[in-house]
Amino acid sequence: MKKKLLALLLSLVAALSLAGMAFTVSAADDAAAAEAQELSVVEVNFSGGWNGFLINFNDQSGKTTENIDKPANIVIQDSAKQDITDSYGFLLHESYLMCLNSTSFMGVGTVITLKAGFVFADQELKEDVSFIYAEANKPLVAYDPATHDPTSLAINNGEADNKVFVNGTLQLTATVNSTATTVLYYSDDEEVATVNKTTGVVSGIAEGSATITAKAGTLTDTFEVTVLPALEVKGVEFGTSYKIYVEQNGTLAIPSDFTAHPYYDNEGTKVTGNNFALTADNCKLGTVDTSTLGTKSTTATVTFEKEEYTLDVSVEVYEVYEMDIKELGVVEWFNFATFVQFPNSTVNVANLTDSSLIPNATKYTYTRADGTEVSCGTYNLGGGNIAILPSFLDGNQNIDNWNKAPYMQEGDRITLQAGLEGYMWTGELTSTATDNAVMVPGTGMVVPECRLTTEVTYVFDGSIWMLYIPYTDLEVDSEASVMIGETVSLNAVRVPSDATEGNFYYESSDTSIVTVNSNGRITGVKEGTATITVTLKDGEAGEKTKTVTVTVTDGIIGLEFAEGSSLTVAKGTETLDLSGLTANLVWASGKTQSVDLSTAEIIGYDKDTVGETEVTVRVTVDGQTYQAQLPVTVTENGGCNSSIGAASVCAVAIALLGAASIAIVVFRRKKAD
Repeated sequence: MKKKLLALLLSLVAALSLAGMAFTVSAADDAAAAEAQELSVVEVNFSGGWNGFLINFNDQSGKTTENIDKPANIVIQDSAKQDITDSYGFLLHESYLMCLNSTSFMGVGTVITLKAGFVFADQELKEDVSFIYAEANKPLVAYDPATHDPTSLAINNGEADNKVFVNGTLQLTATVNSTATTVLYYSDDEEVATVNKTTGVVSGIAEGSATITAKAGTLTDTFEVTVLPALEVKGVEFGTSYKIYVEQNGTLAIPSDFTAHPYYDNEGTKVTGNNFALTADNCKLGTVDTSTLGTKSTTATVTFEKEEYTLDVSVEVYEVYEMDIKELGVVEWFNFATFVQFPNSTVNVANLTDSSLIPNATKYTYTRADGTEVSCGTYNLGGGNIAILPSFLDGNQNIDNWNKAPYMQEGDRITLQAGLEGYMWTGELTSTATDNAVMVPGTGMVVPECRLTTEVTYVFDGSIWMLYIPYTDLEVDSEASVMIGETVSLNAVRVPSDATEGNFYYESSDTSIVTVNSNGRITGVKEGTATITVTLKDGEAGEKTKTVTVTVTDGIIGLEFAEGSSLTVAKGTETLDLSGLTANLVWASGKTQSVDLSTAEIIGYDKDTVGETEVTVRVTVDGQTYQAQLPVTVTENGGCNSSIGAASVCAVAIALLGAASIAIVVFRRKKAD
């Protein structure tokens, strides 16, 4: 049942991926039908490469998706008019009835009939309606027996072609005059001869006779087959011709679909027997060097009817790269799946759905926000994607909460475990189009293309999937120092460093000594010692707390000249005389102390360049160096404030000039008198 449900879900994905494949079969007056609340079929869609139908009704009540039992008054027949309804599962979604089948053949000529009395939601169908799969990969059309049923059928093999050897095969060919019909074949004695239902290939099993019946609609034709004793085996051939792929430094293994067949000599004519599976019991592969990439060769020893046959085997050693997950995305189809997106280096776009081909499909878990773990189906998509389909199943494998919204809940998690693989198909495809590509059997293998090396978790935030890495601890220095007025960062970090959850919180034990902001930056206020508590929380690991002892000191933070300090010197003056200037060392607390400039180092003075500039004055106190900038003007003839001596001269000159001015004034006054 589990596999069937998974197949149904996968079928749903494929069905919804096909756009534009719809045939509309409407009532003559849709408005009138809707007003009468009578059920009518709006459209019937073929579900693509999966065996199934999507039937859309006029009911638009918006029903939620749920698995249902086989509806009453519905019949599905194959091309031979045999009832195959029981091989289908049924799913409701909104206005759709989904009839899905992953086991039985659905060929051209399959008919689905909804009988009068069929009920969908609260509406009832008043008359029978039938639709036929009239053309491969095309939408269903209204079934018309006069148009679609064949009127002639014949097996074209002559009497001379009715013999087949034990372990041999015979191809039967039947013709039918209707393109909307598939010919189906049946054997009346499968202990003597079997026949492929759809291809008409007869296989001899034991000596005797068997009747093969071809059916198309209500028509039949028969063919008598004689099975002759087996011929002497002349050799064995591979049933497939593709390479065996093995990853670099890997171990050579027999592919799951590896086959061989015997061949016989019937009076000079080669006769091929039936394919048989190659396993470790009947096939031994030789050795091959897998340490280097490229095409290699080895042998296979095949045992058939107690005889051994040696065959050449081509081996391709290839590289499996590390999967680098780009993101998880929500699928828009009913919001019921997610895409794991990863780089894909191939152009192969085949979709892989067979769980036997995807051995690592279980290497992830889906966990509800409340901690409930749910099972998932998988769908390996071409183009570098894996679709994860959370099933939300109960113990009986019945969907129990598809009708609960939202389907994905905030806080849900998906954990991709180390070893998860993305796959590629090495063989031929029927198409290069992503939606239609189908693997051609016998032409290749499904092999890992990339592999996840570390576990990755994503959490659903209500709209998108976000990378989730929980913290385990925090790291921060246990001690820090800062001067008064200085601001530094504590640099607390999560452990591991790439953790995505958890927020930091900070608190000072004494804000009169040191303060701390929400970003963990501390500022010294006054001399002393205080403690900063660092807390990491808001994550599943709980609170993680550490303390930092902070020492606040008062120290020299720089050198400064008295306001307005400057020098003016004549061009060519060899050294600057700082003796007339005042400079102070400045502490973080704001206190100052004068400093002796007699031993100061001057940097940047150019005695030969006239103009204004700044020089750097550097002093050393108790082994520590401090510096400040001093404006300096170099003139052609010197000037005031060029040195302490020059300053005195300028002062005398100014005084004399002032006296002269006074004298002039006095003289003028006397003359006036």
